[in-house]
Amino acid sequence: MAQLCLYELAWSCYLFKHVVDFDISWNALQSATNGAVDIRNPAHGRALLKWLNAWGCRQFAKGRHDQAAAQIIAWFNDDESCLSTPDADILESDESTLAAIGPAFDRLSALTASVRSDGVKATVGPVGAAKILFALRPKLLGPWDTPIREHFGYDGSGASYVEHMRHIRSVLCDIQTEC
Repeated sequence: MAQLCLYELAWSCYLFKHVVDFDISWNALQSATNGAVDIRNPAHGRALLKWLNAWGCRQFAKGRHDQAAAQIIAWFNDDESCLSTPDADILESDESTLAAIGPAFDRLSALTASVRSDGVKATVGPVGAAKILFALRPKLLGPWDTPIREHFGYDGSGASYVEHMRHIRSVLCDIQTEC
């Protein structure tokens, strides 16, 4: 993959900020959770699901946020130890830290996000899972969406998400060296 120079990154970030309004909803989530999402806190769960909807995750039906929150809490209770500490940083992470994320990602992705009125179940999916992990561990894990995933050739599995995080770590290390 082509290396991104610091100028290109700065310009891309500037343009992104002025084209989309993702910062507004992210800042609202950060404000509602004091910068640290505690999924077991009902107010944080509501703020997380509202943020997910704002970031395009329509699988979390607004009228069924309580059910989705319960599913995410149950997952978190089982997989919290796979996620490292809330202050873990991707630049300081080792391979075992990232490798543990893959199976937890797969379990989160497979959860039921909501059941539609016609009885069809919508899963959290790879995009929802990546965004939830990002919200829970923003210094360690990044979000992705379908165009990003497809651009890099990732299949949406936990293993491909971990590979994406390795790529992000590599890019950040290059930027750190350049700086």
